Amino acid sequence: VLESRSENTSWSLGVVAEAPGNKRVIAGVTVRDLSASQEASGFVWGLYSFLVAKPTVRDDLQAHVQVVLGIEVFDSRQLLGKGARANAYTFSPDFRFEDPWVQRVARDLCYSFTPELRITQVTCWVTGFVEWWRSRGQWPIRPEKFDVHQQVLDFVSHQPVQVVRASGTSRAGRARDFVFVSDDGKIRAMYVDVAVDLSTR
Repeated sequence: VLESRSENTSWSLGVVAEAPGNKRVIAGVTVRDLSASQEASGFVWGLYSFLVAKPTVRDDLQAHVQVVLGIEVFDSRQLLGKGARANAYTFSPDFRFEDPWVQRVARDLCYSFTPELRITQVTCWVTGFVEWWRSRGQWPIRPEKFDVHQQVLDFVSHQPVQVVRASGTSRAGRARDFVFVSDDGKIRAMYVDVAVDLSTR
């Protein structure tokens, strides 16, 4: 995953994944800030219109891609899971979750994909965190008023992660598994998992 920050309210991401047959899938994703009305309304179902309503591949055979924010890559081979190389990446000093702008970008990533990516499911802890926090205070969280990292840890330690499909939403698994936390309790990186209508066979 490549990331770049511009002066306006968007990030450009280059998503690179292995597809069946050793083909490379390279897709551009632009993450933009929401409008004021969308910002105020919380979860906006219409933002997930890119999801495939009728997948051609069975759920258990669909490929999964993790889109990561907050790392700088040294080695383009496998970064996570079995077979990952040591020292293949480092945490980016530019990913500061206490920054309200970064909080917005992290949330907007959950629904900034395009139909041609054939995404069937989005698993994103940030959208659930936003809903949880809105019952406590104004979003995004202001670092001058709250310890943002501690608020995230309180949420991910006790809450499941939100899963969105064209058929509806559900919650499953641990939100804690989707964030990288340093020894001093700081959120250093995160990822969003997406299932795509491509077979792993």
